[in-house]
Amino acid sequence: LLMQSIGLDPGHARTLALLGHYHSIFTWDTQRASTFLAAAVVADPFEPAAHFFLGRHLMTLGQFGDARNAFARCARLDASSFGLHLFRVLNTFCAGDLHKALRMSRDLSELHPNHVLSMQYGTAIAALAGERDEALAGADALVRLGSKVASSFAYAGYAYALCGRSDRARAAQDRMKHVRSGSAVIAPSLAALPAIGIGDIDEAFRWLDLAVSEGCCFLPSTAVVQCYAPLWHDRRYAAIAHAIGRDAPVGHP
Repeated sequence: LLMQSIGLDPGHARTLALLGHYHSIFTWDTQRASTFLAAAVVADPFEPAAHFFLGRHLMTLGQFGDARNAFARCARLDASSFGLHLFRVLNTFCAGDLHKALRMSRDLSELHPNHVLSMQYGTAIAALAGERDEALAGADALVRLGSKVASSFAYAGYAYALCGRSDRARAAQDRMKHVRSGSAVIAPSLAALPAIGIGDIDEAFRWLDLAVSEGCCFLPSTAVVQCYAPLWHDRRYAAIAHAIGRDAPVGHP
């Protein structure tokens, strides 16, 4: 009924890919997502979106090698998408190769120097890789962008904390909470980042519990993105993993 109401062809590869992506990030039904995405690839092996969304889904399941292959297939069909290059960086990051991910992130930033998502991920990766000066410069830039893209405060707070600047981390966190209490939209999963960096694990889990109740589309990424690794071995994360259809965190240890 949903497909009919918005005029989608249920047998079209792009439609199947979008349905798979929807189940991957919104309903957290991993089996239905996998079924739709596999059907999309079969329906049209030359549809880039089928391989791209399959790669994103596989990444959130911790199947980083298969995700890399799906992204490579997408690139052979259409290498022009910024999102494709961004998720290739993110997949490498999730797989635990921080320094390769950082090199890839730098290359992407040269091509898209003002893209906020590239700046956000690049700053977080630099902070985790121990590139303090680069991370601090990125965090400063993100704070300046915070009035336009509120989630930038979350990434800035996380990076400041990892670089030992707890004063700036808490200031960015306070600004994030302030704008979120108004009209700004910041996903709870992202709002947890400053708390993780600071080491306030209880607050981080309060944000993730809110993410579960709100159906946050970023929540599946918490099982693989390295920023959330400090939470994975806490018994409370088991409930988060269960909510998104995982038995346990699947990120690189």
